[in-house]
Amino acid sequence: MLLKQQATYRKKILDAFEEIPRIILEAESRKKDFPQLRHLVDDLYNVLFKAMTKLNAYLLPKNQAAKVFPIFAKAPSSSDVDLELESIRKAVSTLQERANILCECLIVDIHKLGEKTGRELKAELHATRHNAMSTLLGTQSLGRQVSQVEGIIQPIPDQIQGLQQSMDGLTERFDTGEKATINAMTSMANRAGIEAQNYMANMFTSMRQELEGMIEDNFQKRERYLIQFMEWRRKSKDPGPCSRPALSSTDILAAPFEVATRDLDIVVQEGLHFSPAQQGQTQWLLKKDRFRQWLSANCSDLLLVHGNLTDASNFGVRISSLSVVSATIATAIAQQANGDAIALYYFCGLRMSSNDDLGGPQGLLRCLTSRLIVGLKSRYGIAANLNLLDGSYFEALQHRDIGCLCAVFRSILVQVPSYATVYCILDGIAWYEKAEMLQDLFNVVQSLYGMVEGASQGPLLKVLLTSPFRSRCIASDMPTARQIFLDPEAVMLECEPSQRMLFSHPGERTYEVPEYAMARGGASRVPIH
Repeated sequence: MLLKQQATYRKKILDAFEEIPRIILEAESRKKDFPQLRHLVDDLYNVLFKAMTKLNAYLLPKNQAAKVFPIFAKAPSSSDVDLELESIRKAVSTLQERANILCECLIVDIHKLGEKTGRELKAELHATRHNAMSTLLGTQSLGRQVSQVEGIIQPIPDQIQGLQQSMDGLTERFDTGEKATINAMTSMANRAGIEAQNYMANMFTSMRQELEGMIEDNFQKRERYLIQFMEWRRKSKDPGPCSRPALSSTDILAAPFEVATRDLDIVVQEGLHFSPAQQGQTQWLLKKDRFRQWLSANCSDLLLVHGNLTDASNFGVRISSLSVVSATIATAIAQQANGDAIALYYFCGLRMSSNDDLGGPQGLLRCLTSRLIVGLKSRYGIAANLNLLDGSYFEALQHRDIGCLCAVFRSILVQVPSYATVYCILDGIAWYEKAEMLQDLFNVVQSLYGMVEGASQGPLLKVLLTSPFRSRCIASDMPTARQIFLDPEAVMLECEPSQRMLFSHPGERTYEVPEYAMARGGASRVPIH
């Protein structure tokens, strides 16, 4: 009976998983049509993501789930599954009802707009008819006026001839008057010129005095500003321990912590569209004892994973199945509400543009530092103390000096409580193995390696570096014990049985537990402190 109930719930869960892509497509369509539904769509995604995590936990065997992810330590019950499925249905129903309301409101608005437009068109048509009638009447009146003008114009030639004779007489009289006027104006101009010269001289003297006063005021203002500026420069070059401002992720690092969260959401949503073969490419990693040791051992560690999933020249594939695994691990760690862990993550494949201010090794380190500052405050209520840094660090930070950024990250890391664990997941690190970035990349990796090897104070630091292809540079000086290599042929062999099983019954869907979740023997996981 219990097995039958479990099979029923597995079928419900897998049916729900089959509907999730359609739900997401419909939600995106609604969000595109109605931007005011954005917050409901975001709520739906949050419900989907949390529900998928718990539903996956239900599908996994209890004795093996804890060995893979910390969040699967407590598997949900059948009632929890019903609650999660109901939460999905409720979120979808809420979004649909809100969209229907907006559609009805839109229809009403369109109807009202149509009625208003019809009334306006009728009014315009009436006005047009009125104007046409007025124009017709005006044309008729103009025709009558033209007839009257023709009667007036006919005697004009005779009148022009008489006018010409009068003009000749007036011209003679004008010549005589012009000579007399010139003589009179010459006498008046002599007297007016002297008065005008005196007036202009007085006016220019007054203007010169006002201008000299304005120039003197400007010189005095500039002198005061210059003295204030020099005093400010003197103080800024030699700040005291109390006057130096505290470093912040927004003012100096210029790396908002929300950027990495958005990148994580992009990777998670892209992973929903991966085929079973692509999803099977990462099963090998979850089976590796070395990976389990990195995840659960009570010591600092660094691990480099070579995916062998694509080629370095394939710039079109920036999100691989390894990226999805990295996002899953980061999300699982971040969702530990009561855990003593901080998840730092960065996806290099999404930050390849030369115009991206947060791209490259220095952008990577700025994002990690910003998230570490936020995690330290949100998890433990500790505000990062950066006053211990020398004043010369501020100018170096503004110039994005990689050595200074490494020092700042290290200084904040040691402020995390010693009982905590900081997970640092850098996906697609080999994308930055470019000539212009290589030296900075070496500095970042060597700095992280040094923090792992020489961790005498502060929290545990677990660094996971992944690459969809074999690293050419950063792996050269790294011990083999800290590297894992994927065998592409082994991946294909692991994927083939699941593909045959999936397509063996075209008329009936068969649901199987993923291979990496099958029960295997081994030591129990060491708790993370």
